[in-house]
Amino acid sequence: MHKITKDGYEYTRLITELALQSASIPSSYTNKSEKDNYMFLVKWYNEGKVLGKTLSEIIEAGYHKILFINDGSRDNTISEVEAIKTKYPHALIVLVSHMINRRHGAGNKTGIEFFRRYGDQLAVKYVVLFDADGQMDIKDMKTFETAIDQHPEIDVIQWSRFIEWGKAEAM
Repeated sequence: MHKITKDGYEYTRLITELALQSASIPSSYTNKSEKDNYMFLVKWYNEGKVLGKTLSEIIEAGYHKILFINDGSRDNTISEVEAIKTKYPHALIVLVSHMINRRHGAGNKTGIEFFRRYGDQLAVKYVVLFDADGQMDIKDMKTFETAIDQHPEIDVIQWSRFIEWGKAEAM
């Protein structure tokens, strides 16, 4: 079992490395507003039907930095991202693609490695993990921003609309 687990881990590391090497990353980025301190990590697998709406909501809410992790999708999702890049040329949109689907946490792993390597040069202060499937509400960012402003010592905020005072609709 240890060998299988270790081999899977090494395989995922290889997929992450190849994906990051193929990404087009600007040499630097200057934030234009406070919301540019945030960069969204949006990972997906075959979410072409809903991804465009999710991405538009993020950008129209004033957030202009998005890292997309394509976890081996075989649908039209990449063309949806390209359409968003054309529609919002002022936004910093980075696309990273896994050659095959690695499931579950592999997209997050690749995203975290991306931020370790390029977060400083892209002036990323806060990372937001955001689902591509339309289940998350960009309006919740107001709550996070307020909490960060009031408690700068906080390193991680985890949110759920399923808690007592949360709100889960149309899921």
